[in-house]
Formats: sequence, structure tokens, C-alpha cells
Amino acid sequence: MRLLIAVLNKGERLDEIIEGFLRLGVKGATVIDAAGYGEKTLYRFAKIAFIRSPVTEMLATKPRHKVIMSLIRDEVAHQAVDLIRETCERWPKTKARVALLPVEECYRFGQASQQEDKK
Repeated sequence: MRLLIAVLNKGERLDEIIEGFLRLGVKGATVIDAAGYGEKTLYRFAKIAFIRSPVTEMLATKPRHKVIMSLIRDEVAHQAVDLIRETCERWPKTKARVALLPVEECYRFGQASQQEDKK
């Protein structure tokens, strides 16, 4: 099993990637809104300098990046990476950084997860 972590610079392509994951049999993923360090630094500088503009307000309130995290079977891990790469190639302004990490053990806790395991 692998942990896939992908940081997308364009959230608009998220649905395309998630649909591709479903076709590969990936059963779930966690998606987190994120803002890069540079964006936060720029906003802080503008705030200190009392510069207000629609751009600085957008940087403060609307994360542009999406982080996808998913536990993926070894058999489809590289296919999932290829899917992200192909999406970036189709949409040149879309960029991604992807990491695949080996997962030695994985646990589920809670009553809902015990019921899922019985199915």
C-alpha cells in the first residue's frame, strides 16, 4: 500500500483527477485547501505596508492549491501518478508535485470502520 500526496496548483482540475482515481478503483481521498508560503508572505508584507487590493484580499481568503492524500494499492499507485501527470500535460497551467510513500501498516478505529470491515 502507498500513501499518495499530490499538491495541485489549480483546484479546477481536481474533479478530473478524482474521476480518474475512481476509474482506477481508488476508494477514497482527502482533499485539503492550501496556500503556498510565498502567497502568505506576500499577504503579510502587504498587510504590514497597509496595501489593500483585491489581489491581497484574495490571497488572504481563498486558497488556490489543493492537496490530495489517498491510501492506494501498490498495483495502481503508478497509474494514479500517471493520471496526474497526463492531466498536467493536457492543461499546461496546471502543475503538481506528487509523492508516493510506502505504508507499512494502516489502522482504522471507531464503530463505523468496524462495520465497514465486516462487509
